[in-house]
Amino acid sequence: MGKAIGFIVVVVLVGGFFLVNNYIYREKQGDGKAVELYRTSLLGEYVCVPYKDVSKPQTDECVFGLKTDVGEYYGIDFFLMSQTHDPLVIGQRISANGVVIPVEQLSPDKWQEYPVEGTFSVTDSLVILGEEDTPQITVALGDSATAMHVTVSPQRVISDSRCPSGVQCIWAGTVEVWTVLTTEVAHGEHTMTLGEPQVFGDYLVTLIEVSPAKTQESIPDDSYQLTYTISLK
Repeated sequence: MGKAIGFIVVVVLVGGFFLVNNYIYREKQGDGKAVELYRTSLLGEYVCVPYKDVSKPQTDECVFGLKTDVGEYYGIDFFLMSQTHDPLVIGQRISANGVVIPVEQLSPDKWQEYPVEGTFSVTDSLVILGEEDTPQITVALGDSATAMHVTVSPQRVISDSRCPSGVQCIWAGTVEVWTVLTTEVAHGEHTMTLGEPQVFGDYLVTLIEVSPAKTQESIPDDSYQLTYTISLK
């Protein structure tokens, strides 16, 4: 079973590699310049991308895209996702991680009519949001995850004073986690306390859940899973 799962993972990764390279080959300019990709997370509305020329009537053909909360448009595709997902509906809000090819590297014949910043190939963590939903990420100590352009990297548990399961306590206790927060332009290291929002630039980052539940036995560091929410201030 383990070998079969490993084989499937390898196939998915290799397939993704060739899809990206084929996509780059098709989209790149004929000037020999390398296409610059970058990984990011985007949050916004699933839309039909409008024309730059607003006086031009919208045809029946829908160029699927994402309109972010700051008003930027990206063409969107799901070819690199390792798992299938339910079809999206125009108007749904989503949060996803993926790879962006900047518009400067795209074929002008296809994209010059649309006001896109680039194309966004979703790779993982596709989440359909409600109007009031806030993106959540769950990450282990020493690992990192990204949402809304903020990368969260919990480094170590400073203290875990939660009341153990099955024990009556006067105080419920809390957890403090040394966490590194980064964006493309900022870096911060913070002692984050369970349930207390941390201001980081234009964002609020909150540690909302810690697992596993506390017991009277010590919890190994590699067993901790920390869940954070990220929102604009």
